[in-house]
Amino acid sequence: MNVNEQAEALGRALSETDIFKRYIFAKSKFEANEDLTALIEAYNMEKLRLDVIEAQGTDEEKKASCTDKLNKIYQDIFSNPDMIEYNEAHEALSNLLESVNTIILNTMNGDTGCTPSKCATCGHCH
Repeated sequence: MNVNEQAEALGRALSETDIFKRYIFAKSKFEANEDLTALIEAYNMEKLRLDVIEAQGTDEEKKASCTDKLNKIYQDIFSNPDMIEYNEAHEALSNLLESVNTIILNTMNGDTGCTPSKCATCGHCH
């Protein structure tokens, strides 16, 4: 089996993990949530509005009002249960992929595993 075939096998194995399945489920809920989508669009529009206000000069009242709206929308987005679930699932998947990458790099460099003296920092177990 060549390297590309092994990478494909690893990809298939990763796609079968509970972590990946949780991520896909959370992502689909996040994308299907129309309220959340509307909040993100509102945030992007308000951010664009703030950029225009800042480019035009220093109208501090408009700038403060826009910043307050941005902060409120941001809080609404990141307190949404679907967004929370998505972020947690995304972080778990990122941690898994980082762990796998660490194992690959360590193996390539001749590090074959944990020892008591380096276990806390190697990334394999934790």
